[in-house]
Amino acid sequence: MSLDALSRRAVREFQSAFQSTPELLVHAPGRLELLGNHTDYNQGLVLATTLDLAVNVAVARRPDATHRLHSSAFPRADIHQRGERGRQLPRGHWARYALALLGELEREALSPGGWDISVCSDLPPGAGLSSSAALLVAIAIAVGGLPHRTAAQRLRIARLCQAAEHRVGVPCGLLDYLAILHGKAGHALKLDLRTNRVRPIRWPRSLALVLIDSGVRHQLTGGGYARIERACATAARSLGVASLREVTRATLNRFLSTPGRRLRPGELDAINHVLTENERVRLAVRALQRGEQEGLGALLSESHRSSRDRLSNSTPELDDWVSRCASTPGWLGGRLTGGGFGGMTVHLVRAARQRAFLRQLSPGTSALAARLGGGLRVIPVNRRTPHSG
Repeated sequence: MSLDALSRRAVREFQSAFQSTPELLVHAPGRLELLGNHTDYNQGLVLATTLDLAVNVAVARRPDATHRLHSSAFPRADIHQRGERGRQLPRGHWARYALALLGELEREALSPGGWDISVCSDLPPGAGLSSSAALLVAIAIAVGGLPHRTAAQRLRIARLCQAAEHRVGVPCGLLDYLAILHGKAGHALKLDLRTNRVRPIRWPRSLALVLIDSGVRHQLTGGGYARIERACATAARSLGVASLREVTRATLNRFLSTPGRRLRPGELDAINHVLTENERVRLAVRALQRGEQEGLGALLSESHRSSRDRLSNSTPELDDWVSRCASTPGWLGGRLTGGGFGGMTVHLVRAARQRAFLRQLSPGTSALAARLGGGLRVIPVNRRTPHSG
């Protein structure tokens, strides 16, 4: 398989960091959440896609039990002994995620010995595009040697990655990993996180996406994400259900009309958000299939308002970009993406107006025309390739 520019760069950076050539390269695309904010760990519905931006992980086995980790995003290679000493690193540091996953693989007897691991990415960290999930999926496949052709194999990888991310303090669901593992060029993905089924939905050429960076890096290991997750969990317990996916408007109204039964304001807001967000995903799939562009855009904007008003996971910068773009010709709708608390906004625009939309943005705006990407690529590297670093 021929290497693209990012993959060639990943090989060169591995060679420069470790003075050797990697055995294997795994290319894992970023994930873009179109609808389904904070529904995944509530066993809800999500509309997502993969991007042409990706994390590339190059690896080679070591003759000892040491893990050496390098990323071009940091000024020096980090070298760690075997084990989860990543907890000594600053919160949010990429190597904490990698070391937590290496620990999970070791517990499953999937990663004997030590590894040299180099990470090369054109996914902006902290932008809500799942750079950490792409990193974990790539390492799981590269180091764990895990197959990923069937739905069951992909689910196994997703659960290993989820366990690692929980260890670093992110109480996430399976959304990001499953989307990355099921990515398909030219398609969105409908994910049902109760059944863990993923259904590809063809993306119309008449629609395009623009991502605008709010300039605020989000940090999901902070308190905001956990606050929302706790509100959802306590609300489900109060209603006597396994997850908020089980709640209907009728069951909620019956509960609220029963004397002596109450919900805290944050719990009621969480329930109402998840209820309406799941319905927005259903309506969005229908809108895509019927070519209802304005209806799809309106659903994105409704999702943003629900996240802002009910979950309080927006920021003034995110709100500003959504409202500022609303009057732009060709704009159909927009919202925050990812867990919130910063990162990027995603805007649905008519494909014929995408370039004009980008040109009218104020100078200095960090924006890109988002191109729907494909799936994972596993690339064996010839270890006899001469050093090019």
